[in-house]
Amino acid sequence: MRLLCLLKSILTQAPEGVAAQGKYVFVTNNDGFLSRIDTASLTVDLQTAVGPNPAGVLALTLYIYVAISDGYNYNDGYKNGFKVLKVRPNTPRHRQRNSRQDESDKTL
Repeated sequence: MRLLCLLKSILTQAPEGVAAQGKYVFVTNNDGFLSRIDTASLTVDLQTAVGPNPAGVLALTLYIYVAISDGYNYNDGYKNGFKVLKVRPNTPRHRQRNSRQDESDKTL
């Protein structure tokens, strides 16, 4: 019987969900961030704030979808949760947002 061999442990803050796309792995972190891991170097090469308590992540061809739960905000009625963000994975991380841009469309 063959066993899996641990190659490297990659630190992220409170990982919740994992999805792969091309040469990257995306991890939702319970601290409100989405991390991008480069699988060649096995390092976190980008992070972006996505909202409180991101729970799940799905990687498709052009976009990454992140479910935001705001799960620890019961007293405030989860006002920042119950949404899914659409993230562009291969564009510059910093971009000026205007009032017409869809709030659910973020850039990593």
